[in-house]
Amino acid sequence: MNNAIKIVLAILFFLCLADMPYGFYQFVRFAGLIGFAVLAYQANQQGRQTEMMAITAPTQKAGFRVPKTVLWLIKH
Repeated sequence: MNNAIKIVLAILFFLCLADMPYGFYQFVRFAGLIGFAVLAYQANQQGRQTEMMAITAPTQKAGFRVPKTVLWLIKH
């Protein structure tokens, strides 16, 4: 499932290079938030803390402000 999420996100991000309607970019932001959250949760469940933090970094850089309480809940 990890690979499927990564492939779908990669395809969506490459499609952002094309001239698309504004709604598509909003969808990509939301899909990225959900995809990165799932990947971070799965990495945490498998004990890969460094990968979990690396996955949550793009959500903060893309304009998604993940509250520290959410990160704390994922971590514990």
